[in-house]
Amino acid sequence: EVLEEQGILRERLQKWYLSPAIAHPAQAINIRSTTGENFAIVDTLTGSLLETVEATVAFFQIHPGAIYLHQGESYLVTELDLASRTACVVPTKATYYTQTKDITDLHIVKVGRDKSFGQIKVYLGEVEVTTTVVGFKKKAQFTEEVIGEEPLDLPTQSFPTVALWFDLPPEVIAQLVELQLDFAGGLHAAEHAAIGILPLFALCDRNDIGGVSTPLHPDTGRAQIFI
Repeated sequence: EVLEEQGILRERLQKWYLSPAIAHPAQAINIRSTTGENFAIVDTLTGSLLETVEATVAFFQIHPGAIYLHQGESYLVTELDLASRTACVVPTKATYYTQTKDITDLHIVKVGRDKSFGQIKVYLGEVEVTTTVVGFKKKAQFTEEVIGEEPLDLPTQSFPTVALWFDLPPEVIAQLVELQLDFAGGLHAAEHAAIGILPLFALCDRNDIGGVSTPLHPDTGRAQIFI
């Protein structure tokens, strides 16, 4: 009834139908994001809109100085206007690509469930993720050589999400320390391994998933891997 009052639906023969005034309803739905907060990418030479990207990834993809790929063509981001949510770009023949550097923190809001698997305890709950993009590297195509680094001054972004995290057995931690192995590096490797295999069990792409690993998380006082 509410949708009927808004002119979206019409009732006919005790059935509901989409109003004829709405010709293409799918065009109003963004398949990339549910926030509706997107950044426009505009070619300043032609004034044409190339495409839009969601706000959650904008600072990673269209920061000032970024090389952005659109339909196989490279564009250099010359300006990112936060007020109008617009990235100004120009075509470029650059032989490098850009890779951002960021600082990500995670705060546990609420533990929903937990379960033990042998010596490992796994948790599922609500978390708050805070990310700051602090700079980017320029890497040569094909060789991966770092040919330059630039700092960035962009606002911090925060968003709530659901995460899975788990404790490591104290015996494992003690053994790694005793062998003088790279404990933090091992945590990071395990994080990426977990991200890589998750699409085998969930309907998602590995790029849909993020992770945080730390030898000492302030909320738990323990080494932690979050997915």
